[in-house]
Amino acid sequence: MLKLMFGLPILILFMLACAFGSVLLLPLLGLGAALFAVVLACAVFGLLLRVLAALFVGVGFVVFGALGLAFLVAGAGVVLALTGALVHLAVPILLIVAIVWVIRRAAKPAVPPAISHG
Repeated sequence: MLKLMFGLPILILFMLACAFGSVLLLPLLGLGAALFAVVLACAVFGLLLRVLAALFVGVGFVVFGALGLAFLVAGAGVVLALTGALVHLAVPILLIVAIVWVIRRAAKPAVPPAISHG
């Protein structure tokens, strides 16, 4: 009986306070939900922007590396072609120099061996 005299009115008061408080806090709950939606949208947009930027950077590095490799191969081809052209020009000159050296060496008389007195 004592419980019904004190417990029930207190329970009803707390129930009414909770109902009144929840009615007062419903706009804050809606504001919080709206704020959460805005924050979530910004976070998803930021994530997509970061992924897109990472893709651009990655593709940029791949393109940069491919261009670098292409220029390396092209430069090596140019160096190989120039080397072939210079060797093609140098071989006849070296051949002429070698023939002249052989002719001059063959034209000199042989030096007789030294006689040792001993």
